[in-house]
Amino acid sequence: MVNLPKRPQEHILEDVAEQFCRQSLPAAWIIEKISKDYGIDFRVEITADNQVTGANFLIQLKGTENLSIRNKGYIAHTSESSTLEYFLQRPELVIYLVYDDKTKKGYWIWIQGYIRSELKSNWKAQKTNTIKIPLQNFFNRENIEHIKGRVLASHEQSKLLTAVQTLNHPFLNYSYEAERNSTKISVHPKYTQSEKENSIKGKIRFRFDNSPDAQKASQELNTAIKTGLPARIDNKYLEAFQITDFSPGLLPQVDSLSPGFIEIMSQQSEEKEIFKIFLLDQNRQKIVEIPYVEFYALRSGTEEITLSNEPQKIPLKIEFSINSKIKRFSIKFAFQFAGANAVQLKEICSIQDALVNCSHIKLFDIIKGVSIYESPFKRTNDTVIDPKIKDFIFDLAYIQESLNKQIIVVGKITPYDIALAKMASQILHTGFMEGTTPIQDLPIFQVEKTSDFETPNLLDNDNSYWFSYEDDKCVFKLMETEIDFGPVKVMYKNVKFQIDELEELDKTTETSAKGSIILKLKPALDNSWEVKTKWYFHNWINPG
Repeated sequence: MVNLPKRPQEHILEDVAEQFCRQSLPAAWIIEKISKDYGIDFRVEITADNQVTGANFLIQLKGTENLSIRNKGYIAHTSESSTLEYFLQRPELVIYLVYDDKTKKGYWIWIQGYIRSELKSNWKAQKTNTIKIPLQNFFNRENIEHIKGRVLASHEQSKLLTAVQTLNHPFLNYSYEAERNSTKISVHPKYTQSEKENSIKGKIRFRFDNSPDAQKASQELNTAIKTGLPARIDNKYLEAFQITDFSPGLLPQVDSLSPGFIEIMSQQSEEKEIFKIFLLDQNRQKIVEIPYVEFYALRSGTEEITLSNEPQKIPLKIEFSINSKIKRFSIKFAFQFAGANAVQLKEICSIQDALVNCSHIKLFDIIKGVSIYESPFKRTNDTVIDPKIKDFIFDLAYIQESLNKQIIVVGKITPYDIALAKMASQILHTGFMEGTTPIQDLPIFQVEKTSDFETPNLLDNDNSYWFSYEDDKCVFKLMETEIDFGPVKVMYKNVKFQIDELEELDKTTETSAKGSIILKLKPALDNSWEVKTKWYFHNWINPG
């Protein structure tokens, strides 16, 4: 008998798995085997009516004779982490396909989505990871139609993205947003005034019937044109859509442009208008002046323009609209505390007080040197600052001025912040504070002899004893700003040390042993949960 080389079972299994994969896919599709395998076995191009489409996807094929089926309804297959990381580097969609030679069935999954959503965050630290494929994910005709649909949709989005990225229009910039089933392309002026130098020409025609939804959409469109407010009109009301100058190099990249909706919005201006604002009383006398406000056109329409100082880094936010047709002027004030310092906020409070008595608003154009508008003003709840917040602002301003240290408001002002500012302000006013200390917050001392402490003194008329000690500084944080009040004397009412601790301390002292002992204060009354406390801040005590 001739002794010839035997073909390994592994090679036979690879060929059988490849045959299964090719037979499962449509015969007209182009299946290219990748000779140098770094985790990708096949590149597949979809065809439509025997025409190539350029729409590709990749397959990683694994054949097995011992399929691991778990009782939770999925198969398990192990893959090296380096291969999984390679899948994430590929822009094409990748299918992970496992062929079971015993049942002659294949199971598949979109592997990039699985890696991102199902694997644990530390998967890269492991050498291998288990891929779990649902048992119902058969590689059959029905699921291959699903694969075709997703690959073609992804390909359409990729064509648009490539077109947008490679366009170089002299006057326009483009942006691209894509979701699973929709694509959004936005056009923006490349520089200030470019839309005036090269306006986009086109034709959009809507048709609205008499139904409530159609009339609502029609009203939304009319409002958008007149005021610049955004509008989103469903394509069922779209009768004609043609924009020839959108870009000669963009539209030919796709077979057709079929909008799902038309979104209309006003282009915000980058040009700055600088105004003074005067708040006037009912006699047209000035109450307060806001000396410098930078306004930008937020939106504009055929009848109305709205300006805002939102980009300006001040805590007072102002938005006003002028309607030229009906001669209407409206203005809104808002207060943005986060990011402002205490003195700025104190000035805002004075403006809020002025708004209470304000009956007219006058705008003065600083650049042109003329008053441009004066109108009656009606106060709204938006201009009212909560009294607790107002007290907090004045406390914060006093702290900032006393310590000559800028304090910035960070985030939302909480009740804790309000209480802390009130306490700090009281300390700086009087140098004294009193309150209570929970027993769990009573101090712990590390001492070597009992003479380290003052003997409790009979201080109060109710024969209460006070224990006191000195600390060289008292520091806490207010709005992320560290405040140091300097040395402090702290006094606790009716407290004592544990008796056995004192006896241990005496023994240590008598024997002249080296080292120290830890002592903790406790209330003299066993049922007490807190201890009355007084603090004296030497740097801030009022001599009077």
